[in-house]
Amino acid sequence: MSPDQNSLEQQLDAAPISPLQWLVLAICFGINLLDGFDIQAIAYAAPEIRTAWGIEAAALGIILSAGFVGMAVGALTMGPVSDRIGRKPTILICMALIGLS
Repeated sequence: MSPDQNSLEQQLDAAPISPLQWLVLAICFGINLLDGFDIQAIAYAAPEIRTAWGIEAAALGIILSAGFVGMAVGALTMGPVSDRIGRKPTILICMALIGLS
């Protein structure tokens, strides 16, 4: 470790947490909260959706499972894709696909 890195690390450790750092922490917390909300909300709404659409519980289970499979496939494939073509183009392509859907 270079002397500059060590002193920077010591300065960061000694400094109080700034308002900007608290803001970043709050934004990250909110994003994580909202990210999990969609999974929990569909589980809560599923009985009403099943009744309103008049479908069997097994069929609804397959539909809801497809969402989890899609998330898993996306998580496994979009990392390598973004390594090849870049993060920004990957995000823009994914957002365009979501918009078209």
